[in-house]
Amino acid sequence: MFSIAIAGAWLPDLPLVYVNKQFENITGYSADDVVGRNCRFLQGPETSAEAIAEISHAIANRKPVATNLLNYRKDGSTFWNRFQMSPLFGKSGELDGYMGIQVDMTLDAVNATNQAERLKLETLGKIAGSIAHDLGNALQPIRLMGEELRDICRNLPPEFQTQAENCLSIILDQASVGASVTRRVLTYSAPNQQHTITEDFLKVFSNACAFASGSLTKKVVMATRLAAGFDKNLTVTLEANSLNQAFMNLFDNAAIAMDGSGELTLSVQEDDTWRRPGDKASPRMVRIDITDSGCGIPDSDLDRIFEPYFTSRRAGQGSGLGLFGVRRLVTDWGGKISVRSTLNEGTTFSLYIPARSGETSNA
Repeated sequence: MFSIAIAGAWLPDLPLVYVNKQFENITGYSADDVVGRNCRFLQGPETSAEAIAEISHAIANRKPVATNLLNYRKDGSTFWNRFQMSPLFGKSGELDGYMGIQVDMTLDAVNATNQAERLKLETLGKIAGSIAHDLGNALQPIRLMGEELRDICRNLPPEFQTQAENCLSIILDQASVGASVTRRVLTYSAPNQQHTITEDFLKVFSNACAFASGSLTKKVVMATRLAAGFDKNLTVTLEANSLNQAFMNLFDNAAIAMDGSGELTLSVQEDDTWRRPGDKASPRMVRIDITDSGCGIPDSDLDRIFEPYFTSRRAGQGSGLGLFGVRRLVTDWGGKISVRSTLNEGTTFSLYIPARSGETSNA
């Protein structure tokens, strides 16, 4: 439905004499608010002066006009308006007024942007999945043969053994890094193809810590803390290995923030701040705080770190999909993720995971 407004030419300054319900819906103004006023109240500091001049020229020459305008709602928010205006003439040819037809293009533009973003991510996922599988296949024999060579090196003369083992350690370490990269890439290529499991929280948590900590250097000291009285019978329902993937990304970010050396602390407790008062049916919530002693995140970046493709790293050092992927995983669990940070002191990511008391079962 179109927004329609009519301005009367028989009155000074072309005031509005009629607006339909859609005009009220789009602008937030009621008919009582606007009848008797010139429609300039919809304009604001960022409304294009060229578009306004184009409309004024059409009015002066009694001609129709069509243009795009950035207009302002009653609450101060903006919307893009596809504006078409036509003069209205009486039977004797006199100018009675102007009729304006408005279309709020903001929602269409947002939907189009979201659709393009989804298609972009789907395409990226398909390409990434194909590359990750091929890369994983190529890395597997490197790791296996490297282990074989490590055994052979033990039989070398001492003067060659140390040098050979050092070289092999570097090869195997880098192969492990490559393997972890392929696992992270596969997070985005087909996350919904994994099966869902219901498992003891502490088991899932311990496995994820062991898995992701393998990518940390010895200079990163990791500690885990379980709150006193924590219910050890809690279960969680997640996609298999999804907590591993989330931890891998968060640990990687923490290591970079700490420049490869520092303290990484994981604290676990129950948190009832997400539960609605009196709602005993809603699941309990486990909160995992992952805190690093790194450089921190600037306030200007905090609101954007979960956006796809946003990265503060130099070109070629980050895809901007890591934290986006973590948030998507947490959302799939029915949970939440938040972040707080202080420059030069560190950052804490808090994962909130729905949990229940009960027996484990595969689904």
